[in-house]
Amino acid sequence: AQTFILSVPPLISSVWFGKHERGMATSIGVVGNKLGVAFGLGGTFLMSLTTTVQEGQQQTKEDARDEGMQQITATEELNEEALKNYLCMQMAISTLALILVYLFVQNQPPSPSSSESML
Repeated sequence: AQTFILSVPPLISSVWFGKHERGMATSIGVVGNKLGVAFGLGGTFLMSLTTTVQEGQQQTKEDARDEGMQQITATEELNEEALKNYLCMQMAISTLALILVYLFVQNQPPSPSSSESML
């Protein structure tokens, strides 16, 4: 999808900004895209998506005769409910952004930004 997403900032800047502002507008759009991806993926570090499961196992065959000696092992398992909640939260934020863009963003500015954009 990067092929389609990274072509959007130059198209928007060519319509909405003047000749001397297009480079800055395009770079802000591209960097904003990368920051959005970083925040979206960085949120996974803040979420606790795994749970620790403890299991009791005997250490060795010699310890089998002494049933009181057990080793507790801990394993990490994916918490499916937390993952589901995290993905639903991302979907809700993306849907809200889509609705806001659909309602408030216009195709063109009310007045041409430059003589080149009038063509």
